[in-house]
Amino acid sequence: MICPECKSCIDNAAKICPICGLRIKHLPRPANEGRSRITAALLALFLGIAGAHKFYLGSIKMGIIYILISLTAIGFAITLALSIYDAIILFTMSDEEFARNYD
Repeated sequence: MICPECKSCIDNAAKICPICGLRIKHLPRPANEGRSRITAALLALFLGIAGAHKFYLGSIKMGIIYILISLTAIGFAITLALSIYDAIILFTMSDEEFARNYD
């Protein structure tokens, strides 16, 4: 984290800048960064073979893997099955569990 006063690099958990003494106000992080469990599940159901739900949930590497695997005939079937599985998991997951896993 960068101190807004002296622009020095400080620890993310610091309450006071060790260089200039400025009291650091930590703003609460929004839960899931605005992500929705239902949106993620719908993306998995309808665009899952392209990894849309993985991109939405911030897992860029897995999204790219879904795209690359789905380019083959057997890979298409595999990503389709995985996407349906992911959609079922996301639809049945509680909001608290979603926040715990994807926050």
